[in-house]
Amino acid sequence: MSSSDQQPDLPYIQVQALCQQLQTELQQDSKSFDLALVQRGFQQCFAGLTEAGATRAQPVQVEINKQLRLLEADSRFLGAAKQQQTIQQRKQQIQQRLDLLIRYAAAIATLQADSEDSSSDSSPDQQD
Repeated sequence: MSSSDQQPDLPYIQVQALCQQLQTELQQDSKSFDLALVQRGFQQCFAGLTEAGATRAQPVQVEINKQLRLLEADSRFLGAAKQQQTIQQRKQQIQQRLDLLIRYAAAIATLQADSEDSSSDSSPDQQD
């Protein structure tokens, strides 16, 4: 496979971009956004891991699922908020969760790269 075949559409890059897009929407006074795309993006991230990478990523996956559930709750609370102070608090909490999810996506990318490196290290070199 050539390097151009491996260029993004890498799921973790897409997830990071989606999280950043949601952050931008929040800054533009939006009180609602679609978390389904982020959830599907993370599912694709984990689907793309090797078996060894998936094992090492399990604690990260648990944390991501927790943050996604909390983000969903925060989103509902934001939609129901009436007072400006409450709206700002909810938006700040959502921004922090999105920042964390962006870092988790980077961690998945690292795990993927490490698992690919270790799988290629275990195959014998064909040089004579």
